[in-house]
Amino acid sequence: MSGSKNFQRWCYTLPDPDEFGGKKRLINSKIVIVVPSVLWSVVVVRHTLRDFLIFNCLNDELVSDIEIATDEAVANVIKHSYAEDPSKTISITMEIKDGYVEITVRDFGIKMEVKKIEEPELPDLRESGRGLLLIHKLVDEMEYRNVCKGNMLLLRRKIS
Repeated sequence: MSGSKNFQRWCYTLPDPDEFGGKKRLINSKIVIVVPSVLWSVVVVRHTLRDFLIFNCLNDELVSDIEIATDEAVANVIKHSYAEDPSKTISITMEIKDGYVEITVRDFGIKMEVKKIEEPELPDLRESGRGLLLIHKLVDEMEYRNVCKGNMLLLRRKIS
């Protein structure tokens, strides 16, 4: 598989649900994965994220919304920030913290203009260009920063 040597997946280090009175929802549970900038990485991230969210007993609508937003964010990095360069990597942190699901997507590619991220506009009806608007609609908070020679996109959604 092309680019697979760059793929790293950190092991799940989640405590036994029985330690929490039989409830699976965990406080401050976290997973970090690093994937290469290839389109199949979107699938790897999606499956890891889905397992993480379901393990923590989140409802189907929340899981689906976060999954779609994260797919869009990772695909944007692969296509726009890295131009599908498989030698580049993307770090994705998935965390449940303070009543929120937080997804952080980190890359060291081409920087985006912060204004474009914070105020996405409805694009014309093209094949692409709606990703940021969709992400914005699916999460409660979306924050983009240029940090340490790279980019960081933080997505937050309240656990209901």
